[in-house]
Amino acid sequence: MLLEALSDERGTINQVSIFLACVIIAGILLGVILPKDTELNGPIYPYISSCTGYTYFAAWSASFYPQVILNYQRQSTIGLSLDFCLLNVFGYACYSIYTCAFLFNKSIREEYRMRHHGTDPTVEPSDVAFAVHALFLSSAWLLQIGWYNSDRRPSHWVSRYVVLLLGIVILAALGSVDNKSKNSICWLNFCYVLSSVKVMITITKYVPQAFMNYKRKSTRGWTIWNVVLDLTGGLFSFIQLSMDSWNISNWDGITGNPAKLGISLISIFFDLLFLIQHYVLYPHKEYETEMEPVASYQLDRDYLVS
Repeated sequence: MLLEALSDERGTINQVSIFLACVIIAGILLGVILPKDTELNGPIYPYISSCTGYTYFAAWSASFYPQVILNYQRQSTIGLSLDFCLLNVFGYACYSIYTCAFLFNKSIREEYRMRHHGTDPTVEPSDVAFAVHALFLSSAWLLQIGWYNSDRRPSHWVSRYVVLLLGIVILAALGSVDNKSKNSICWLNFCYVLSSVKVMITITKYVPQAFMNYKRKSTRGWTIWNVVLDLTGGLFSFIQLSMDSWNISNWDGITGNPAKLGISLISIFFDLLFLIQHYVLYPHKEYETEMEPVASYQLDRDYLVS
């Protein structure tokens, strides 16, 4: 029944409500069971933060699977923007390195404390778990495009954009080494560059998908479940970041974690746009009388080559 609901691109209110309830319950259970952030104040609040964090982790992580299922069932990725997928993989690669470094690297955490009044970074274990998982699943989307529609190519502007951002990352890595001392490495600045690149990608990555939906006057092939779960994850991520900063009485926890803040707010904005496209601008009349697969595929192919 769950797979049947996730494969239904319409996303009825009843289906969405039930599935979101399951995701929130799963997040709360993970938050109670898994380790808590010992730097947070109070006996109860670490549990609240953990439950909030793992709820966003569960929602954002689950958001990748409906698209994988839909692509497999249709044996096609038409309707899913290749540009979006390519930017997604690069962005989550940067975010995975950023979160892992902030959580596990002692020298980076110490330098962060020196710059932010002795407070620790607000990167949580759930952030790392989500980033690595998202990198794996977004790569699966890209592989499906290569498998089902190998003739598709990224647009010229995205190819150049990725090369430009990759060049920035490489230059930042080289610039992080202090030439005055071979043992002195300022990797905190490099992490901030990675977070900035991730935010830049988040700002731009949704544009190709939104534009594709607009040109096709349809969201078919771009599952609404991805949007609903992504919006839920963005809301809970922003709530956790704000509450953690309030708990430690230092709002540098927000400005000191620009990647998490930027990803949350930008995701919320574009997800609301996708919801409007799906439910208001391009209502799914074609689902009432299912289009023949060949005809539907040819319709989308005509758009892609135009």
